[in-house]
Amino acid sequence: MMMEQKKVAILISTYNGEKYIADQFESIFAQTYKNIDIFVRDDGSTDGSLDILRNYEKQGKINLVEDKNIGVWRSVNWLAKNTKGYDYYSFGDQDDIWMPDKIEKAVNALNNMKQDVPALYFCNYDYYDGEMKFLSHKKPIDIDLTFINSLVNFFAYGFTCVINEPMKLLFLRVSPEVLFPHDYLFLILGTALGNVVYDGNYISAKYRRHGKNVSVTDESFIKIFLWRVKNFLINDSFKYVDKWNMINEIYGEDLCLENKKILRWFISSKYNIKNAFRRAFYPKRFRGKLFDEITLRLMFIIGKI
Repeated sequence: MMMEQKKVAILISTYNGEKYIADQFESIFAQTYKNIDIFVRDDGSTDGSLDILRNYEKQGKINLVEDKNIGVWRSVNWLAKNTKGYDYYSFGDQDDIWMPDKIEKAVNALNNMKQDVPALYFCNYDYYDGEMKFLSHKKPIDIDLTFINSLVNFFAYGFTCVINEPMKLLFLRVSPEVLFPHDYLFLILGTALGNVVYDGNYISAKYRRHGKNVSVTDESFIKIFLWRVKNFLINDSFKYVDKWNMINEIYGEDLCLENKKILRWFISSKYNIKNAFRRAFYPKRFRGKLFDEITLRLMFIIGKI
């Protein structure tokens, strides 16, 4: 009964997802945990997505806002800012399929954590293709989740994340105008200023890979290598240093002394050989795969991250 009293808001930004959107929402409607409300912000869809969403809204199944296109990260931030009064907040993509007990598992885990401390729960998933044919299991994270490795990793994917109200308020210190991935920031804040529960043995969703997903995950060796060359060695598309500086500006005063020291190794926009070697020869693992670990440390040395 106490678990059922916890109110959960499920936040989803949609955009041109008519082919897959019904599968995702039907899996949410089938959740074993029933004390949920679903909030959807459509980010300017031009296909048939709105017809599907409006039909769900007429049935009283979702709360829908139709708005202009601002991009998924700003759209998710808008949803978090404008959805209030809930104990926990869950985030979904428009093209996956959730397991029926996904929210129930998260609520059980978060209920065992301090309610007044920022908290993140996230879990594991399986890969499927666009037609929902099984591809592979996502390997569980096999290294400790720490502040330093959260700075350079996307461990917690948004559709697996559930946070409490204090974590949402902490996240909302970031301006909605800033392109800051919510799931990347959740883990940084959880490891630095709150609590994190990672349920690596629980498969929470069927993650659909169809070539249009926002994120890059467990692709082939060659694809990952080429993606990193393009996005780090050539374009610096993620702009890690800008995000680290923003973390320092917004949350730096709240960090413990050790994490303040670590963050100073990362935040300078000018190449600093001493800090580059501090990062490159940090004694604990940043990533699970040896190739990823070596690549990251080389990028530290040459100043690309």
